[in-house]
Amino acid sequence: MKRRIATLLGFIILPYQNLFAQMDGRFFLSADNLRKYESLPITQNWKYHSGDDASWARPELDDHAWEIAATTLAPDNLPHTGWNGIGWFRLHLVMDSTLSLQTLGFRVWQAGAAEIYLDGKLLATNANRRPRAIALDGKTEHVIAVRYSNFATEKFHRAGYAAGFYFRLGHLNRMVENFSQELRVETAVQMIFTALPFAFGLVHLLLFLFFRRVTANLYYAILSFAGAALTFFDYQIVLATDVEQEFLYVWLHRLALALLLIFALRFIYAIFLAKRPGRFWIFTSALLVAGTLAIFRPMTLLGYIYILGAITFMEIARVIMKAIRNKQEGAWIIAWGFIVLLLFVSYDVLLDARILSPVHDIENAYFFGAFGLAAAMSIYLARDFARTNEKIIAQERLAKEREVQRRILEADNTRKTKELEEARQLQLSMLPQTVPQLPHLDIAVYMKPATEVGGDYYDFHRSEDGTLTVAIGDATGHGAKAGTMVATTKGLFGVLAKEADIQNIFVTFTKTIKSMNLGNLYMAMALVKIKDHRLIASSAGMPPLLIYRAATKQVEELELKGMPLGIFVEFPYKVEEVKLEAGDTILLMSDGLPERFNLDGEILDYPAAKNIFAEAAGKSPAEIISHLNQAGEKWANGRPQQDDVTFVVMKVKS
Repeated sequence: MKRRIATLLGFIILPYQNLFAQMDGRFFLSADNLRKYESLPITQNWKYHSGDDASWARPELDDHAWEIAATTLAPDNLPHTGWNGIGWFRLHLVMDSTLSLQTLGFRVWQAGAAEIYLDGKLLATNANRRPRAIALDGKTEHVIAVRYSNFATEKFHRAGYAAGFYFRLGHLNRMVENFSQELRVETAVQMIFTALPFAFGLVHLLLFLFFRRVTANLYYAILSFAGAALTFFDYQIVLATDVEQEFLYVWLHRLALALLLIFALRFIYAIFLAKRPGRFWIFTSALLVAGTLAIFRPMTLLGYIYILGAITFMEIARVIMKAIRNKQEGAWIIAWGFIVLLLFVSYDVLLDARILSPVHDIENAYFFGAFGLAAAMSIYLARDFARTNEKIIAQERLAKEREVQRRILEADNTRKTKELEEARQLQLSMLPQTVPQLPHLDIAVYMKPATEVGGDYYDFHRSEDGTLTVAIGDATGHGAKAGTMVATTKGLFGVLAKEADIQNIFVTFTKTIKSMNLGNLYMAMALVKIKDHRLIASSAGMPPLLIYRAATKQVEELELKGMPLGIFVEFPYKVEEVKLEAGDTILLMSDGLPERFNLDGEILDYPAAKNIFAEAAGKSPAEIISHLNQAGEKWANGRPQQDDVTFVVMKVKS
C-alpha cells in the first residue's frame, strides 16, 4: 500500500538524485547513469520564476537570478518567493556525447497543467504519466522549460498531496516497455482481484437471499464487494489520467477500506458468537468516522484507519482463538485464511523496509493475502452450507422414514381395527339375538365391552322339559384372547347347557379349557337353572347373585364363591337352590359395575351396586338396567370405562 501511495504522489524520490544535480539549475546525465537506472527523477534544483511569460521558454534566456526550487510544490517545499498559481521552471541539461544523438524519453506526473519545452520548442501539453520522446540533435547541452499552473494548491495540500509535478528522464524504449508492462500487470491484477471477490460476494448474496437464516452469507457478500471495490479504486488511482478523478478514487478507496474492516468483524461475530456483542458498534462508529474524515484528508488521516484496522484485526484474532479453544467447527479454516493474509502483509512490510527484494516483481502482495482470506471465508461458508444441507437431508430422510413407519402403523392399526371389528361382530353374533319369551319370566340383557372385543359373555338355553339355563361369564383380560375364550365358552355351553348337574358342567368346562393350552386364560362363570318357581345356581368366580324379594322389598345376596373355570378340575363348586315368588327379580352381573372407577381412582364396590339395584328392583328389567347404567356413569363422572359391563335381569311374573 505504501508503494501504491508513492505511485499516487508521482515517482519515488531516490537518494541518488543529488549525485546528478547541482544547485545552479543544471542536471548532468551520462550513459553510465542510464545503464544503471531505467530513468532518473528530476524534481530538485530547477530554476523557478513566478508569473507567466512565453519568452521564458527560450534557451538563451539569462535565468541566473531565478530561484532554485523543487517542482513538487509540497506544503513544506514551496518556492521562497511564493506560489500564486502559475510559474515557470527551467532545467539546464548537460549530457555526455554518447547520449547526444540518442532519443531519450521523459514521464511527468502533474497535479495541475503543464507545457513542456525543449530548447524553446513545445514537446508536450499535459503529458501525464505516459512516456514521451525527446529527440536530441547532437548537442550536449539543452534547456527544459515547463510552464506550470495550479490554482488549487490549498486543496491538494489539505488532502496531503503535493500540488506540483514530477519529472523523470531516461531511455525511451525502456521507459515505454516498463510502462506497458506495468500497465498490463496492474490491469490484469485489478481485473482478477476485483472480479473474483465480486463473484464470491454475488454467490453468497444469492445464498443469503434464498436462505436468509444464515446472515453470515450477507456479511461475507458485503465484505467481498468492499474488497473488490478496494482493489478497483486502488488501481484506478494509478491508472487515472485526471487529478480530480484520482481524488474521487482515493476517497472511495478510504470508504471501501472502512467498510471492509467493519464487515470482516461482523462476519467473524456472526459465525463464532451466538449474539452480536455491543462493542461491535464501537468499532463500527470509529471506522466510519475515520473513513469519513479520510475523505477530506485522504493522505494525512489514512494512518488512523490503519491503526483502527490493526485493532479490529486483533479483535478478530481474539474471537478466532477463542473459537479454536472451544473447538468450534471450522475455526481453523478462518484461522488459516488470516495466517495467509498475515504472511503476505508481512512480505509487503519487509519490502517497504527494504529488508527484502521483490519476488517475481510482486510489490503489492497483500492482494494475494486478502484473496486467501476471502477464499477461506468462502470455504467455511460452503462447508457450513454443505453441513446444513446434510442435516436437512438427514432430517428429511428421517421424516420420510417416520412417515413410512406412520403409514405402516396406520395400515397395521387399520388392519387390526378391521380384525377387531370383525372379531367384535363375531362375538356379538355368538350372543343370543333375542331373549327367551317365557310366560312366567320377563327377561332383559345388556352388555357393553370396554374394548372392541370384550371378555364378558351371556347365553340362554331352554330344555325340552321347560328348564331355562342362564349363563353369564367374564374371561380374564380383554381383546382377542378374551374373545377366543368367549368363543370356546359359547361352543361348550351349547353342548353342556342341557345337562342338569351344574358341577359336572363346570368340570367339563375346566378340562376342555386346560386341554386347549391357552396359558393364563380362564373363564369366570355363573350358571342358573330355572324351572317353574325353583332356581338352582352355582358360580365359578363371578360376583354374588342378587335376588329382590317383592314380598319384603329386600335384596338377598346369593354368594357362591369358586375358582374360575380352567384352573382346578376337581374344585368343589357350591350349588344352591332357592324358591321364587311372583314379583321377585334376579340380577346376574359381571364385575364391570361394582369395580368401576371414578376420577379420584375410587371403585363403586359391591355394597353400592347392591343398593343401586334395590332402588329400582321393583321396576321392569329394562328399567332396572337403565337405572344401573345411569348410576355407573354418574359415579365415573367422565372417566372412561375400563372393564366390560354385563347385566342379565329376570323378573317373575304374577
